[in-house]
Amino acid sequence: MAESTLPTTGEELDVKHEFLATATEESQVTLCDPELGVYVDTLRGIAKECLETGNKEYRQGEANNAINSYTEGLQVNCKDKRLNAKLYSNRAAAHFHLGNYQECLDDAAVAVQLEPTLIKAIKKGGFSGIIHQNSFYDFVKSEQCGSRQDTSPQVSMISAVFISAIKEPVLVSSFPCIKKQEAGFIWDWPDASLGCGYQDQGQFKTAIGYHQRHLEIAKEVGDKAGEGESYGNLGIAYIGLGQFKTAIGYHQRHLEIAKEVGDKAGEGKSYANLGIAYIGLGQFKTAIGYHQRHLEIAKEVGDKAGEGRSYANLGCAYQGLGQFKTAIGYHQRDLEIAKEVGDKAGEGGSYVNLGNAHGGEGKFRKAIEYYERNLKIAIEVGDKVGEEASYCNLGEVHRCLGLLKTATRYHHLALEIAKEVGDKVGVGRSFCLLGSIRLNQREFKAAIEGYERQLEIAKEVGDKTGEACSLCLLGEGFECLGNVLKAFVCFQSSVEVYDDIRASLQLNDQWKICYRDQHQTAYKGLWRTHLQEGNVVEALLAAEKGRAQSLRDLMDIRYQPGDSSTNSPSNNTFLSAVPSSTVFMAINGPCVYLWVILSNNNIKMRKVHVNSFKYEDDLKIFIEHLNNTALEEIGAKINVRCENPSLDSPKREAMASDGIPINVLYSKSRALQKLYEIIVTPIAELIEGRELTFVPEGPFCLVPFAPLEDSK
Repeated sequence: MAESTLPTTGEELDVKHEFLATATEESQVTLCDPELGVYVDTLRGIAKECLETGNKEYRQGEANNAINSYTEGLQVNCKDKRLNAKLYSNRAAAHFHLGNYQECLDDAAVAVQLEPTLIKAIKKGGFSGIIHQNSFYDFVKSEQCGSRQDTSPQVSMISAVFISAIKEPVLVSSFPCIKKQEAGFIWDWPDASLGCGYQDQGQFKTAIGYHQRHLEIAKEVGDKAGEGESYGNLGIAYIGLGQFKTAIGYHQRHLEIAKEVGDKAGEGKSYANLGIAYIGLGQFKTAIGYHQRHLEIAKEVGDKAGEGRSYANLGCAYQGLGQFKTAIGYHQRDLEIAKEVGDKAGEGGSYVNLGNAHGGEGKFRKAIEYYERNLKIAIEVGDKVGEEASYCNLGEVHRCLGLLKTATRYHHLALEIAKEVGDKVGVGRSFCLLGSIRLNQREFKAAIEGYERQLEIAKEVGDKTGEACSLCLLGEGFECLGNVLKAFVCFQSSVEVYDDIRASLQLNDQWKICYRDQHQTAYKGLWRTHLQEGNVVEALLAAEKGRAQSLRDLMDIRYQPGDSSTNSPSNNTFLSAVPSSTVFMAINGPCVYLWVILSNNNIKMRKVHVNSFKYEDDLKIFIEHLNNTALEEIGAKINVRCENPSLDSPKREAMASDGIPINVLYSKSRALQKLYEIIVTPIAELIEGRELTFVPEGPFCLVPFAPLEDSK
């Protein structure tokens, strides 16, 4: 999700009108014949128009169209060497941002041959020479050792100049036509670009060293824009390391400088990267605000690629809230723009995000298609970070489909790359996901070790969502081992962290409920372990916490925060306010849990295992079928539909051996009788009088309770 550097200004294009110099300059054509002069001026005018058209398209993020315009200008065969040099230089810049490094290198070499003072051509060509054909590390290593033997014109003229700038500022002797201040500029530039190069390869710590050097030089020479760029690059590198709070500090500084110097594009990038960092901290509402601001600026300046990245980042933020359909809409828009502007890396990122969103909906086979498309692109362009993410995602969806050997292979590949590039967050994620495979294989101790490694890293880098997730998984691991006390502590800690994140969503009740629903495993684990310890009342209170939170959120919207809605009643106060003969219902795994309030100090619980089901989805689908049939039996219109989970949605098996077995196989008749047997029969001996109040959950919310008064 890191912000790209595709410019929206002329910063990386040669757009100054230097080619309007007098005809006495050596770079201009000498006109002798008046008629020939008219013809040459016409060709020159056509080429100039193509150059300006290409520059405009490039600023709008339409790199492919820009390349076509620059090519048309060159095909005019104008004799103005300076103008042709600019066409080659700018086409090189467009190729660079599309990842066409060989084409960039070739065009830059021609540009420098025509006009040796084109600094931007030297910059782009030199960097392309280094990363061409994924040879970034080998190139740098060979140059540092003095072992490189490639003497092609491109490498010798551009890449060697670039490397010499890294070693020592001797460009003046190599290229006497370059002024001293220009040589200093090139000496400054490699630190920033090498940093970005190492960053793209996932070597974030090495990248930080170069960015720090670039920052020092920018401050030394008073380059305010360069200083801001350095802060932005440092922030991106720290995001890569998972150190989100540190990253936010750098991006805030970049934002301040961008506003100070009037750099609208830099301001937009700062907003985007701040949003990404806040997503890492689980503060999704704040992230959405930043990404919407970036989207506004991208549209304002005509930055098509930036607009696409805004849609991608908004999709990721909504995804974090569990609003997957909204997220998919944003990611689809991002994919369309990436294809439109020819952004291969952006296209790959769109596939990852679409895979994640579909996976969140349980559509794992659809997710696999998107992840495989991204893996192909990541390998093609040499994106190690993207390759790691693809392996990680492919491993997780295969685990959810029960293909554990395939999943293990993918996760080990992801772990190797994460360690290689120093991606701490990626290392922790891989340990966590390998732990989940061990849990599926009933290797509980090995699973716990993986979760503990993930928890350690999440705390170190300040990843609150990762911390809550690993605590929840540790709870499941200890529960499977039979260590209920440790499981309870982990679930309790997980819920506390999730609640902290949830609180940051402020008054948006829909976001809060979506977020809680997405992470309900921790809440269920908490009340489930209460029951295993024999704490019936505490389990009920924990199960009801989410429903109470939702009501409190709605009251906060209606009334000012700080009213009675903010004070949580004590357990005794809550129970005393509940009338007797009230039945609270909850679902966990294939079982229905029924708490019957008989009096303030007398609460009974019944656990019902329906039809020997193994999974929660099976139970929910069964109850939905019974609801629909029961409504038909009583002549009610069915206005509400509950979508069935996907056929390849994740399955969670629960321990149900201690529940009351109820077998009520589905049929097209007597649905009300079957619902009575599930809901009323298990608690019939506890009921006093003829009145019952039900507080249902999930599919039980659509049960027609009134007809259940009669067992027949």
